Amino acid sequence: MQPHITANRPGSPVNEILTRADSRDGESQPPRRSPLLHGVHAVDNDQVNLTVLPDDATGLSVAGMPLDDRTVCANQGDSLFGSFRAMTCRFVESVLSPFGTPSIPDNSTGTMAFPTSGHSNSSTRTKAIQQSPSLPGRTDNIAQTHTPNYLAGNHLFSESFLAKIKIFCKEGIVKDMPRAKTGSTCVYLPESFPQVVLRYTNETKRQFICQQKQKVGDALGQLKCSHLIVPKAISCNNFLVEERLPINANIYHNLGCYLSEPELFDEPVREMVRLSSKFYIDDILTSYYNSVGYRYVEGVRYYPKYENLPLYSVKENGFKVGRIGLIDLDFYFPDKIDGRTLPSLATIFPLHEHIIREEADLLGLPYNEEKLGVAFARGNKCLKSYSDHADWLTLKGVTTEFMNWSFDISPDVSNQLNKIVQQELCLMNKGKSVIFKRNIDEDLCKGFLIGDFFTSAKVLSDTITPMIIANLKGAMNEHITQNTSDNTFTELTEDQIIFLRSPIVRIPRLYEGILDVLISSPCFCVYVNKFYHTPIIAEQLIHSVLSHLVTRKEILYYSQRLPFDSEKHMHPEEKICCFGY
Repeated sequence: MQPHITANRPGSPVNEILTRADSRDGESQPPRRSPLLHGVHAVDNDQVNLTVLPDDATGLSVAGMPLDDRTVCANQGDSLFGSFRAMTCRFVESVLSPFGTPSIPDNSTGTMAFPTSGHSNSSTRTKAIQQSPSLPGRTDNIAQTHTPNYLAGNHLFSESFLAKIKIFCKEGIVKDMPRAKTGSTCVYLPESFPQVVLRYTNETKRQFICQQKQKVGDALGQLKCSHLIVPKAISCNNFLVEERLPINANIYHNLGCYLSEPELFDEPVREMVRLSSKFYIDDILTSYYNSVGYRYVEGVRYYPKYENLPLYSVKENGFKVGRIGLIDLDFYFPDKIDGRTLPSLATIFPLHEHIIREEADLLGLPYNEEKLGVAFARGNKCLKSYSDHADWLTLKGVTTEFMNWSFDISPDVSNQLNKIVQQELCLMNKGKSVIFKRNIDEDLCKGFLIGDFFTSAKVLSDTITPMIIANLKGAMNEHITQNTSDNTFTELTEDQIIFLRSPIVRIPRLYEGILDVLISSPCFCVYVNKFYHTPIIAEQLIHSVLSHLVTRKEILYYSQRLPFDSEKHMHPEEKICCFGY
């Protein structure tokens, strides 16, 4: 079943998003939907109205992106101390835990993490954009100041809320809740409490997380950082109850967010460099592109890990302001500061080369010029792979207004594929291949065609080629269905289209059923270890088909490459292939 697309979300008001091009008197222009992005080098910092996300410009995920990452909107009101300040201070001192975080009087709720802020004056705080009519607006605090409701006006962790959430913080209840698929920790998404997530972890880890939030929050206050947000957290039974930020960890969403309006992240990037002067920040890159759901890019060894450093924006004083969520602080090391974080930041924010260098020089952070240059270059390659796909879709006529869900191969190319498969069988029968040199077998199995090899190859290709095409279409449809089955689309954004047309597929899925055809055919016989060599032959046929589809511009790219040439260590069932169309 194909996803249902409607023009507007029924019963939902249209959000009017202000941009920096809007006038300061409050007049706003309707947000225009940009055309698909035109390459990294075409991104102009002065084009402040260029936006990819008109309806979710605050970072709130639009239906259609996988909502299993931490992607909802959660907010709370302003905190005002008032005349109870002295009593508050005495009370906090009386309940301070050994770990430096205030404890909730009810022992079953555990401890709270209260990162301090360098700017606690409530007059400096403004209401952020209201992400959902059913949820209150979130205060744009500096470093997300954590203060319990019964001490101040914060309703996120009020006593009534804690009493209710305790019921859900039990293993027997959460097992049926939706879960986030990204990250190494088991994170539950309670539908009854959309403003929080429940992270299942042991007591030692919960204490460690609270300590990290305290340390990083203190540093953000000292550095006067207002664009890096640490979510609130409180320990409850075996769970860490944590505030949900309006984020989406999907890499395509974040690349689109960054490319569309890079100037929104000038200050957040500057503050990340400042924070790197206090902490060595690790685990914000990964060498395994498939682990973050992205394609392999030639020459790029490390990819942004947005599940730990997601980008989003809010509306402040009538203007969009960029934010970065610091949602995983496990690998922030205060005792290993030597500029090593800078190449990681350069990879994630390559359009901010000037700001990163300028701030690093101002802070006196040492860095290797060659390594930093390489990091900026590979970051730009990653961005270019995204924008190249956007340009390709534009040429194909696939836009946000018209989304063609089907994958169709022209009749001419289909006929050519039959000949390509036949040719590849003949070449492999001689121990040759024109596609690629394998890592597993330098010498391909040969002599497997029985009788006249040309005729046998023709008989096999007539059966196999339609199966490959059907498997390819099936894999593409499965990727779309898996990521849209729980959602009804309202409006598609460019990053969603690119994501849905960039599947990562197990290679055996593409030669499904073909092994049986080969082994049972009187035209085919592998005399030695047929269950080892036959999958290799089938896989080679898949690569020959995909390679020809790229040549004929039926698909944009395909790659079977794995990090560090790990293919030779993998079982055939574990091999993957990524392609875009």
